[in-house]
Amino acid sequence: MKKIYTLFILGTLMEKDMHGYLLKSVLNDVLGPFKKISWGVLYPLIHELSELGWIEAVVDESSDKSKKDYQITDKGRLEFNKLMVEPIEFKHLYMMHFKVKLSAIKWISRYDAVNIYANYVQYTTILINYKKSILAHEINEHVNGLIETEMKELQLDRKWSKQMIKKL
Repeated sequence: MKKIYTLFILGTLMEKDMHGYLLKSVLNDVLGPFKKISWGVLYPLIHELSELGWIEAVVDESSDKSKKDYQITDKGRLEFNKLMVEPIEFKHLYMMHFKVKLSAIKWISRYDAVNIYANYVQYTTILINYKKSILAHEINEHVNGLIETEMKELQLDRKWSKQMIKKL
């Protein structure tokens, strides 16, 4: 999770400086309604990224409360690019990691974006083939119906990824 959150923070700060509350709000929007990041996770991570020199705090002089915004540094941009091109492991957090990469895909090269979509095509293909192997066992009508529905969703996702590759 830490790598996903780090990528998200760096990717979000590629677009504009933000304070911690806004970072938390945007991250929670990306994660969806069932997964939330806590202050106890976010602020220690912001502190760590700051110590690593990947982000830095800047005081907003126009605000009455001397609010701290965070901005990405050159060193942080390098780390962001490294995290974006690193392949995602096919594990339980794959979809969350993919969504975070997708939210920042405009900040990387066309070549690297194609590789991210291609990785997703590979991921969906593996899952489709796995689902097909389960269907071959003909467990029962109810289970088969669920698996067929999942396969249709995966096939649509794979088709979308292939279309995105063609657009690039």
